[in-house]
Amino acid sequence: MLLIDLFSFPSDILKVLDIIGSSRKAIPIIILHVYQQRNPAMEDAIQKAADLVLFKPVDVDEIGSSITRLLEQRAR
Repeated sequence: MLLIDLFSFPSDILKVLDIIGSSRKAIPIIILHVYQQRNPAMEDAIQKAADLVLFKPVDVDEIGSSITRLLEQRAR
């Protein structure tokens, strides 16, 4: 499983999305991110790169339960 917190710099986000894009089918990917309405194309790319996107601020319990659900889904 990969749990990654994206930074707010678009060039960094695009690099990260390129790197994790090839791993998505092999491992579950959860992205922590701050939603930005001003860049819908970027938000769409982030959604497509991950199995789950959690928007910050996010509760620690929510992260834990999300990881559990995602791993259970992958096990089926």
